[in-house]
Amino acid sequence: MTRLPSSCCLALVLGVVPLSGGSAQAAGASPTPAPAPALVPRPALLTLKPGSFTLTGATVITTDAASRALGAMLADYLFPATGFRLAVRSTGPTGAPGISIRLDSTLTSLGAEGYRLEAGPSGVAIRAARPAGAFYAIQTVRQLLPPGIFRGAKVPAAAWTIPAV
Repeated sequence: MTRLPSSCCLALVLGVVPLSGGSAQAAGASPTPAPAPALVPRPALLTLKPGSFTLTGATVITTDAASRALGAMLADYLFPATGFRLAVRSTGPTGAPGISIRLDSTLTSLGAEGYRLEAGPSGVAIRAARPAGAFYAIQTVRQLLPPGIFRGAKVPAAAWTIPAV
């Protein structure tokens, strides 16, 4: 393997910084649409919509009996960075935004690891035919949140928003 001198690597990194110091958008040009979130693995279909869902300490995770453990796992994932002890229940407050995780046998065409994820101002809905699909949807929800969600300690004054998809 040939190694490049460290000065070459630095030049490559600096080469992507705009020289003007200002906006890269030309005057009068239409705004560039928001880039799709960087998700691994990349979903088969991803549609960005206007709006977002904001996670708060009052957010409730609702599940069916088959996905209760997954709801508890999501709550455990979110606690360290947010400091929110989210309730996991079979029903949530009527009309209140929340996160819903349900298994749906009509989604077998998505396969064992496939899922449907919808997020917007009214909440987040995860649907999958099998628990593995719901698990992967939870990983996607985590990736849609700000990167601080992966911290093992509380992130002060963070806004925990998920873009509408």
